[in-house]
Amino acid sequence: MAGLADILQAQLKLITGGNVTDNFEYGLTGNIQAQVSLADGKLAHAITIAPDGSGIKTVAAHPQTDICFAGFQLPFWSEARALVRQAALKFAPVRTIGWDIALTPDGPVVLEGNIWWNPSNQHKCMGRLLDTLCSDLPMP
Repeated sequence: MAGLADILQAQLKLITGGNVTDNFEYGLTGNIQAQVSLADGKLAHAITIAPDGSGIKTVAAHPQTDICFAGFQLPFWSEARALVRQAALKFAPVRTIGWDIALTPDGPVVLEGNIWWNPSNQHKCMGRLLDTLCSDLPMP
């Protein structure tokens, strides 16, 4: 819809071990990725690669801090959503952008916008993305 921006999915990427970047790389880095509720900014489950390399496994708490993921409230969630929506409108007519947002003690900050993005739960959000994009197309 013209003049509006919608957020299709959100995830929090967390480093583990000696990593200095949050790159998930399909779990190969050992980092963790947690789903974020769009409605309230609370974390759901988190995932990482299984130690034996057999696939992705669910993680209940961060291995170094023991902070539980499920139900954890991200700070500045409303502000982060508003920031993403404002930024997205600046890049019209680009229709989809993957935003990297840092949640700092002073509020959210845009790190970058990615034209090539691949959410970990593509099967859940891509249908909505296609519906949204196609809704603006003229019908024959």
